[in-house]
Amino acid sequence: MKKNRYFKILILYFVILSIFVSLFIGCKSTKLQNISLITKNEFSCVYQGIEHKVIVDFPEVVENSPLIIMLHGYGNSASSFRSTTGFEKDATLQGYTVAWVSGSKNPKVRTSLPEWNSGLGHNNNDDVGFLVSVVEYFQTNYNTSKEKVFAIGFSNGAFMTHRLALEASDVFAGVVSVAGKMPKYVWENKTEKCNINVFQITGEKDNVIPKKIDNSAANAIDPAIEDVIEYYVHANGLEIKEEVKIGNSTLEKYKSNFS
Repeated sequence: MKKNRYFKILILYFVILSIFVSLFIGCKSTKLQNISLITKNEFSCVYQGIEHKVIVDFPEVVENSPLIIMLHGYGNSASSFRSTTGFEKDATLQGYTVAWVSGSKNPKVRTSLPEWNSGLGHNNNDDVGFLVSVVEYFQTNYNTSKEKVFAIGFSNGAFMTHRLALEASDVFAGVVSVAGKMPKYVWENKTEKCNINVFQITGEKDNVIPKKIDNSAANAIDPAIEDVIEYYVHANGLEIKEEVKIGNSTLEKYKSNFS
């Protein structure tokens, strides 16, 4: 009788422990593994054996809130990108959930820094799958919107937004590329149709982005940013172009007759 009672108590202990661990991690169902809380708004996780860190800023009402995935540039991190931009201050007031995600080092290059596998180089990390899993994590555990999912990237993170646009348009409703180009690999594997909103910001003095306007695309490996925009216009079935002058800059807007 004593052994039977001890056995029941042991089972009950493990059941309670399992519930506690599940609540602490806050994860119901996700492809992310080893999710561990660091602070109240930061956690680490593992995807395909690679560790990442995620910082999240929630609005007052989280349920069904639009989700923005923030992608830093080469050599940076989620925390540095957040502290540099302060984007979350206005975004959360507007009702957005903002997730700052850290990339990882190229396992094939010993001296590499955190980056995103945008299609450049020899980094074989499945960052598209990882970022989709991050989106699914927030949708599953915090009930964020399944329709209003966006990615904003700077530099290498912006390169990655173009890859997300072409390979995960069923998950992301729109992407914002700040100082980003579309890598040759992504360009050569583009689809005829691509139903996604794209906001591209390119500076005239940016010598990384191939441009026709300054002839920097003439000998570039990657496509001219003008050709990239033209691709999105046709892939989305857009027809109408509007130009708005803002100081010395020009904002070009494309839409269809039905938008």
